[in-house]
Amino acid sequence: EVVFCGFGEPLTRHDDLMKVAKYIKEKRSDLSIRINTNGLSSITLGRDIAPDFKGVIDTVSISLNAPTKEEYYELTRACYGVNYMLQFTKACKKYVPSVVLTVVDIIGVEKIKLCQKIADGLGVELRVRPFEE
Repeated sequence: EVVFCGFGEPLTRHDDLMKVAKYIKEKRSDLSIRINTNGLSSITLGRDIAPDFKGVIDTVSISLNAPTKEEYYELTRACYGVNYMLQFTKACKKYVPSVVLTVVDIIGVEKIKLCQKIADGLGVELRVRPFEE
């Protein structure tokens, strides 16, 4: 698997990322390609980028982080709200075989259950990642 991720948002360089992903698919169609993202790139780039993923990206993993818009903002300080991220999640489902929302287990069982309801409502998987220092 090839994974695009990092401490920054990999889709900030969407065009470059897509060129590299397409090259990888041309040379090694057997490799799965995943993007780990905050899910806000369509709004920051000013267009729906999800259609670009069709046939190239196998998994989009989106950081949900928290079950409420208030907690999401508190954690991320994203100037765009959680609704944009959820819209991006829905859009990706149309073009990407696997769409996953993620949270870190440190948020606790009750909040994870609320996040699971969000994922279920969108028809996507919820992945609970372990907290690691």
